[in-house]
Amino acid sequence: GINAEYGRRIIEQMVVSADGSLKSTDCLTLCNNLTEGKKMSYTHAKDLLRGWVSERWLIEDRKNNSFQLGPRVTIELGQYIQSVYHDHVTNCQLCKTLCVYGSRCDSCNCKFHGHCKQRLFNNSGSLNVRCPSCKTQWDIK
Repeated sequence: GINAEYGRRIIEQMVVSADGSLKSTDCLTLCNNLTEGKKMSYTHAKDLLRGWVSERWLIEDRKNNSFQLGPRVTIELGQYIQSVYHDHVTNCQLCKTLCVYGSRCDSCNCKFHGHCKQRLFNNSGSLNVRCPSCKTQWDIK
């Protein structure tokens, strides 16, 4: 139905975005662009977004006024996302699972979940941390 279409649109826009997130205002604007003349009110869209956050489909980043895909999407829809959006997503080079939102190595452009990269820094015990893919030394930021 209309709720599922709205959810698919949000996921698609997040997956194809440069940083894997979508501004709150852009999420709400998507409710105006549903197919077959279907309409959704902003109030209904806000309620859906709140519900998806509470159910962990989405993560709300209030600091940046945006949303990211939640763990439930990557677990339950990961294979679908990888098959449909294979040109836009990759796997984390450390844990080998779907990575839409993360950081990239400046040298080889491979992608990592933020928590995986942090674990690598914490476990290294030194300031000499290297990209697992290209072996370029990383600065601790």
